[in-house]
Amino acid sequence: MKVEEIIQVFRQHGDHKQRELIRRLAKGGAKTFPAIRAVCAGGYSPSVQRWAVEALGVYDQRLALPLLRRALRSPHMSVRLHAIFGIRRLQD
Repeated sequence: MKVEEIIQVFRQHGDHKQRELIRRLAKGGAKTFPAIRAVCAGGYSPSVQRWAVEALGVYDQRLALPLLRRALRSPHMSVRLHAIFGIRRLQD
């Protein structure tokens, strides 16, 4: 999956397409992680960052947890909230 594809979906309104993409990323496993990591680090809008951060919750805890913890320090409340969703997902 390409970073541009992920950004395009995460920029859309609503949550249906974003959650479907997160499910697709989960099916792709570790091979999709570099794209999500790039989106998290890319300095995109809070609306894109929040979904990328939540998507981290479908990956291995060793890969995702450091990025999720960093997102908890975001100045944007929605990014912090979705980091919590991602952490919660890791614990399921």
